[in-house]
Amino acid sequence: MAHISAITAVYHSVMAVSRAAVPATLNAANLQGCFTGLTTNTLVTFDNVRDFPTIGSAANIVKVPVYGSNRTVSIGAQGDAPDYTVKINYVPLNWVPAQSGVFTTAGSTLGDAVADNISHPFMFAAMSNKPTAYTTVAGGLGTVANSQWFFVGRIESLVVNPARDDALTADIQISVQSDLYGPTTI
Repeated sequence: MAHISAITAVYHSVMAVSRAAVPATLNAANLQGCFTGLTTNTLVTFDNVRDFPTIGSAANIVKVPVYGSNRTVSIGAQGDAPDYTVKINYVPLNWVPAQSGVFTTAGSTLGDAVADNISHPFMFAAMSNKPTAYTTVAGGLGTVANSQWFFVGRIESLVVNPARDDALTADIQISVQSDLYGPTTI
């Protein structure tokens, strides 16, 4: 399949984190290799997502007042690494740390990755339709038009937002530890 090629709604999106080690050489192909599939238990998706963040590295533009002028000047400042907040419908059972306590262990949960101070490979994929699987091979994401972005990051926090009139939600804060690689496609 190829990139999404028309102006249309993105019908399905997924944010996933890999249990695989961060590759020594960071590039799109090596990070994509960390998401080889569900059969090896390396890929964990964020479930019950309400809102995905915008993906990309925003420019750090600063408005500076000029003495004696009624206008400001825009200057480019040092770009800061982005951080992403994913809002989910929170189901506590899905975030309870497993007994192993180490996210890289098969059977552990995303709860084990919260504030573990370990960098993990992340993938965000926008798709035209829901694929048969989330693997980055032709039989998974490759069955639908897709665009993927990869980065290395850490799940810094999980903040629960209690509500009496809506679903219980949580904000998951992800700090980005590398460049953003993408969009790529399979």
